[in-house]
Amino acid sequence: MKINIFIVYLFLAVFFSELMGIEIWPKPPLTISTSNVNADSPQIAVDPIGNQVAIWIEDDFIVSKTCDFGMSWGPIDYLSAKGSTSPQVVIDSNSKATTAWVNEGIIFSSEKNWGGKWSSPEPLTERGASEYKIAIDQLGNIVIAWIESGALLVKTKAVDSEWSPIASIVSPSGARNLDIAIGADLVVVVWEGRDQAIYSSNGLFEKKWSDPLKISDENILTCNPAVAVNVSSEAFLAWFRFDQNGENFSNGNVQAAIYSDGLWTLPQDISNPNSSIIVDPQRLQLAVKSYSSDLAIVAWTSSYDGSYYNVEWTVFNGRDWEIPYLLLSNPLPTQFALGVDSQNYAYLVSNYLDPDDGILKLYGGLFNLKINREIADLPIYPWLFSSKGNSCCNNISTSVISEQSPVISSPVSMVWKNYDGNFIVIEQLQVMIPILDPPTDLKVETIPQDYGVFFQYNNKLTWSPSSSDLVTAYAIFRNGIYLGKVPNTTLFYIDLNRDNMSNTYTIFSFCEYGFTSVGAEIHFP
Repeated sequence: MKINIFIVYLFLAVFFSELMGIEIWPKPPLTISTSNVNADSPQIAVDPIGNQVAIWIEDDFIVSKTCDFGMSWGPIDYLSAKGSTSPQVVIDSNSKATTAWVNEGIIFSSEKNWGGKWSSPEPLTERGASEYKIAIDQLGNIVIAWIESGALLVKTKAVDSEWSPIASIVSPSGARNLDIAIGADLVVVVWEGRDQAIYSSNGLFEKKWSDPLKISDENILTCNPAVAVNVSSEAFLAWFRFDQNGENFSNGNVQAAIYSDGLWTLPQDISNPNSSIIVDPQRLQLAVKSYSSDLAIVAWTSSYDGSYYNVEWTVFNGRDWEIPYLLLSNPLPTQFALGVDSQNYAYLVSNYLDPDDGILKLYGGLFNLKINREIADLPIYPWLFSSKGNSCCNNISTSVISEQSPVISSPVSMVWKNYDGNFIVIEQLQVMIPILDPPTDLKVETIPQDYGVFFQYNNKLTWSPSSSDLVTAYAIFRNGIYLGKVPNTTLFYIDLNRDNMSNTYTIFSFCEYGFTSVGAEIHFP
């Protein structure tokens, strides 16, 4: 028998009001914008210890607030000239925040160390920037890409350095609908060409960009690309593909490709194999997130009848893309926000028209990418919160926590717009997701049973308890199939009637708000 111990995290469902001094679901959202003033375009970023920085548009200015973990939000800082749009914000593990926005076709940036003041706005571009994206890696290196008169331009900023000169990526057919991602030492920018194809260019940070590579099929509408890069320098790219006849769209689906070891895989359909999207893709949304090697999530909106809009998602589990899951179906065009933290928990929140009371609310779910949900048959843990009048959740910010980090929880922050009856305000919610210690030292003893007319094996599993006092029970899985659970005072389980075959056992310790796990892979002689 060979035992290979491995660590796996399972789902986390948060429904306690307070735990060990850490507030978790549910808790009321806060209004952080100024009273009696309309606000728009909120964005938020959170560092590994829970410090938050939010920016939004208020009275045509870009404004910001910061919040130390466990404290109240500070006063508003005005960052821009009047008439600014499109704010974005990122923060590194040292709590240094960087913002960007557009004013009169010029992208500006400002930064601040935590507890300090925002720097004077710095123009990054010439006039004519039409859209942009900013991204940050785990070390604090920043990359920004934008489109200017159809050209695709990029700047980078290493930690504690100045912005680099502008680099140009020559797209063979112009560029629009760009996205950019950075992770480890890989930077990837993707865009939609005027020929309706999806292109990609990549490079090492502050190094030469590769020549554009056409990813999607020719002579077919492909659009809305989104990309993520993880800590292992793998890139996950997804986009919509349609047949188009004038203003009519048919046979729509979601395709994906993976970049690893210097090569892109062939495009693969990852959406519902039994239905086709039939609405204008300009009314749809798509997002990709990835943190750890071989794990990614893609979420998108769809409509198969032109009346109801869905939020769907799928996971790449290291082997293949799982069958898509449905978060919700809604009679209104639906928008969502997606985040993944360094513990591989995914957070998906969408606007939702509640059929019971006709009120527009926010609805979401929380799950872990390391668990094959189709095999384990475990539900997504949902939540439904916020008051009437909410539009989409504009932004979810998740944390990046190193294995050496002393923190015992993972901060998640989100912001959205809400109509309070008189004005559009910005609401905010932060939750600290506890990180639990798993059980340890899983052992499996194979016990032969000779009954004369037949022979079988029983497997006795033993393990050491989790160090967390919050654990209430342990659940046992064999090959992803749930077998049963025992109370936290029981540290063994006997799996009866096993054949002489390989089995993978996983023991999950859990309490009312979530799970962690340790497992062992065993091979019988």
